[in-house]
Amino acid sequence: MKPIEKDYDKEDLTIDDVKEIIGNRIKVAIKTSMKTYRDVAKNIDMSYSYISDVANGKYLPSIQTITKLCNYLEVEVSEIVGGYEYWIHPKGLNFDKKELSEQELESYYSALSDVTSWLTPKNRKLIGKQNRDGGINNIVKVKESIQRAEINDNSMNLLGIYKDDVVTYNDKNIDAPDSIENGKIYLVKIKSEHSHILRKVFKSKDELILIPCSQSSNYQVVSIDFEEIEWIKRAIMITKML
Repeated sequence: MKPIEKDYDKEDLTIDDVKEIIGNRIKVAIKTSMKTYRDVAKNIDMSYSYISDVANGKYLPSIQTITKLCNYLEVEVSEIVGGYEYWIHPKGLNFDKKELSEQELESYYSALSDVTSWLTPKNRKLIGKQNRDGGINNIVKVKESIQRAEINDNSMNLLGIYKDDVVTYNDKNIDAPDSIENGKIYLVKIKSEHSHILRKVFKSKDELILIPCSQSSNYQVVSIDFEEIEWIKRAIMITKML
């Protein structure tokens, strides 16, 4: 049983539209599985009221909640989030709970202070309409030189990042991995056929970390989800600017 969905104009989607779409898909999946909201709540350790609110489009659940729900209902995650991955936000954890050295913490916060403008799906309603070529207006002012990197790691797909997605570095004069400074944060826009996701890249030696984040309405980072950080060991290939 597939949910009946309105014919939304994706260029004009709002966060409330996506809440309704995802909620309706969840509602149909629960009904098809012959379960109740109370069954789901009990088995994925969530409150009944929260499951009901999600199914009725009041909240947009995190990817962890969706994954738990799909595992219990025995449906594919793509059946719930397919086409709307950009909007699904990873659950945030307190940055300070991660065991990092003082030097790493200092480098991180120092670099973070240089990143002054980015948005996440949480604030999608503040972003302009999509361009015809799939780009997003008003996310961030792109600097003079843009390099591209190719992700060859299927383990990223829980973040809505897929093999062969393109990462665009918004920074000047990046022409080789060695020119990405250790400890410095680079804002990236991950582009795929159906979605655009902003992440930060943090380099450590010859490895790159993609960091998802939560932020408040004034664009200050409030939490980092280190459970979902992926260390991409030599999986990023910097290419010449197209």
